[in-house]
Amino acid sequence: MLDPIKTVKIYSVLRVSTAEQADDDKSGLPTQRAVITKWLKRNGYPQGVEVVDAGVSARNLAQFEYGKLGKLLQKLEKQTFEPSTVMLVFAFSDRFSRADPTKGLQKFLEVLNL
Repeated sequence: MLDPIKTVKIYSVLRVSTAEQADDDKSGLPTQRAVITKWLKRNGYPQGVEVVDAGVSARNLAQFEYGKLGKLLQKLEKQTFEPSTVMLVFAFSDRFSRADPTKGLQKFLEVLNL
């Protein structure tokens, strides 16, 4: 029997709005990477494929239209997979969206329903 944790395809999603934020100690790419790695390890998951959007704002959901996250979601949308076999991991919720909460929630629900 397959181990369900090992059969999950994991994508670690890191995002900063500007190149200057990339190295920020509070929420820059190294910090996001460390938070995700710690969570994956603590919960028994293997390291995922990293998806990095540096310099892509989430205020107007641009990461979904122009960023690597959007490209990944377009690819996943074309694939067939069993529920709960793909996992997107974000270090902080505001890395997913900083848009108007209603628009952000709508996009979140769209991603859940891929």
